[in-house]
Amino acid sequence: MPKLVNRARMTTATTGTGTLTLGAATPGYQSFADAGIVDGDQVRYVIEDGATWEIGLGTYGASGTVLTRLPQASANAGAAISLTGSAIVFITAVADDIAQPAEVQLFTTPGTATWTKPAGAKAVDVIVVGGGGGGGSGRKSASGTAAFGGGGGAGGGRAIMTLPAVALDPAVTVSIGAGGAGGAAVLSDSTNGNNGVTGGQSSFGSYVFAPQGGAGAGGTATSGTAGAAVTRGLFQGTAGGAGSSAAGAAGVTSGLGTGPAGGGGGGGLAAAPANAAGGAGGIAPFYANAVAGAGGTAGGGAGGTGTSSPLNAGGPGAGGGGGGSSTGGNGGSGANGGLYGGGGGGGGAAPNGPGSSGRGGNGGQGIVIVITHF
Repeated sequence: MPKLVNRARMTTATTGTGTLTLGAATPGYQSFADAGIVDGDQVRYVIEDGATWEIGLGTYGASGTVLTRLPQASANAGAAISLTGSAIVFITAVADDIAQPAEVQLFTTPGTATWTKPAGAKAVDVIVVGGGGGGGSGRKSASGTAAFGGGGGAGGGRAIMTLPAVALDPAVTVSIGAGGAGGAAVLSDSTNGNNGVTGGQSSFGSYVFAPQGGAGAGGTATSGTAGAAVTRGLFQGTAGGAGSSAAGAAGVTSGLGTGPAGGGGGGGLAAAPANAAGGAGGIAPFYANAVAGAGGTAGGGAGGTGTSSPLNAGGPGAGGGGGGSSTGGNGGSGANGGLYGGGGGGGGAAPNGPGSSGRGGNGGQGIVIVITHF
């Protein structure tokens, strides 16, 4: 930043557009040297010559008391003005020297929006989180046939990048990924669970993106496949836990600083039915108080919701817990994934009869945050 001093204002008899030779301080002001400017200092200057003016950067030379001119704005379309021999020059701060607060824009509604580059932008920080995958619902089966709980959805990806504003288009399309819906509960006897829905990718134009979390599959008589993590992006989300004919598997915990975590798998029923618990959701240990969504208790307990990022902070969410299975009633519901991008938990299995299997939990939605620096 150019050197600033107080009340330094001098005359100059220079003519034309070249280097200034400084004269005396104007009444009530100091010379540049008296104000503390030394040889080689760079200063922000303003020249006033009648009705014309020039703002620029100059380097002070103590020998000969001169000031070079590098115009940045002027009454001559930004070029140096031609001086008449009776101009005044002074040191001051201009708008570029004064720090402006960063502008934060939040894009939180799933779908698309437009970011418009603000005037004077220098650099832009972008945080994007993709939507988490929904968990699958559990199966209903007769005794003698296994019923697997639904698979947990995978966490979405997450990315952070700083971009020079000059490299960005004037308007950028922003996509905010929705969390995938969990599979609906099953009411019909001897029926497989419903698959969850894949989450939505989030992006800031073609510059930054965070992938979606894969959906958990509905439970069948032989499997409850977990949602797979998409192996692209800066910080990848983690896979969900598989549903089982016994206790559901836990969602995969993400490493420190990585993406959102996967949901837990739903508990199931073996051919010889027995109640089983759902798997815990994976933890996203980005926060000191990060907690996994607890697996639903054996006997049809619902899964617990995982930790969410503080609202609008753009951190990774934890996975929802899987629902527990029940031998005599409804299967437990999988929990929703935490904000942002956590995978939904898988639903628990249930026997044939009047009850339903547990639904899958919804994936946590994504977010895009754009921070502009001036």
